[in-house]
Amino acid sequence: MATVSIALATWNGARFLRDQLASYECQTILPTELVISDDGSTDRTLEILAEFARSATFPVRILSGGERLGFADNFFRAANACTSQFIAFSDQDDVWLPKKLEEALRRSQEDDSCLALHTSTLTDESLVPKGLLRQGIFRSQVCQPLQLDPYVGLGWGNTMLFDRKLIHIVPVATRPKQPEADRRPLSHDTWIYALAAALGRVSHIDQPLCLYRQHGGNAFGVDKRSIAQRIRASTEIPPFRHQCRVEFYQAMEIVFDRLRSSSDHELAGAAGRAAETYRERRMRLQSRMLIYTGRSISVRLNEFLHIHGSRTDAAAAPLSTLSLLKDLVLGVGRFGRVVQQPPRRD
Repeated sequence: MATVSIALATWNGARFLRDQLASYECQTILPTELVISDDGSTDRTLEILAEFARSATFPVRILSGGERLGFADNFFRAANACTSQFIAFSDQDDVWLPKKLEEALRRSQEDDSCLALHTSTLTDESLVPKGLLRQGIFRSQVCQPLQLDPYVGLGWGNTMLFDRKLIHIVPVATRPKQPEADRRPLSHDTWIYALAAALGRVSHIDQPLCLYRQHGGNAFGVDKRSIAQRIRASTEIPPFRHQCRVEFYQAMEIVFDRLRSSSDHELAGAAGRAAETYRERRMRLQSRMLIYTGRSISVRLNEFLHIHGSRTDAAAAPLSTLSLLKDLVLGVGRFGRVVQQPPRRD
């Protein structure tokens, strides 16, 4: 079986860190190495890591020092230092179930995929189960290149096992900006997910293989909006989100266009197909925006019929029934509340 490195990013994680480290030792297939990047912790994190390194049954390397990186670049520093064929991102406050690495490695090899994702059990801070995080996984399957849309789907880093080559295909410093956020570069998991979903196969594992601990200190957590807030959001008309999505598609199109010149002919071919697909996704979304921005109901209705009446576009993710209803009611009918673009911080 192929080798796997764990890339752990830490920052003031002493409260829950020992539980996570202990779960590595309980894996049915142990990692080849644990590479830790610490982003300037001021609590006992480094002390706990050093103590673990002395007794671990696999090599442990700790990277620290320098300027603060932020959570995404902290993960990238750890991943760049990994030497195994596959890399598993790890948060500092979860707990891995014993077969996490074994199942992810097995599926990656059997499916010849460059990324494997699994479901997770949501817990409170005491690890009491609260539900299941599916992130779009409803059955175990193999997704073909360009079948998934990383803007629509989710790829949580703590569920990922990916081919190390994804880190080096494109310099991470040149990755696009995060849409709908504060214009920071794409997060580590969104970037890896976008590359993997475009250039290779992705394995979905319908099995919860980690305990995803929710607490006040999560860098990112599961959506905790109330039912009323979700209903209100479902009636919003957010033209700025559509524009952000167009910008994301265009940025990814540029990334893959540049990869067409790769000396790796297989990569160049896959990049060319990805560039064309992102171009078609962008153009289709720009057309769909007319459902919301067209001045007359006839323009909006004609565009609605054009978009939803032709679902043979293989490059585009299928539009859900909910999307169809929103386009008809909020777009064509102009029912709903228009949400203006929030201020951006550059």
